[in-house]
Amino acid sequence: MHNLKAVTPGKRAVTADADLRSRRFLGLSSGYWLRAQVAHHAEVAEAALSGEPARIKPWSGAAAWYRASA
Repeated sequence: MHNLKAVTPGKRAVTADADLRSRRFLGLSSGYWLRAQVAHHAEVAEAALSGEPARIKPWSGAAAWYRASA
């Protein structure tokens, strides 16, 4: 319970242990809180970068490289 109280106000990150325990108690899917945390971090980073990722030109060979490595 101590870990969850620290996560709520943003003082601690969600751990795998906290995710497993809280999802079991609340009846949620595995990884629910971890995915929510990652989504939140991505949103915060995107806001902090203020459009910088949009200026990155995609690598044209990425799809071919991915198919070849799979």
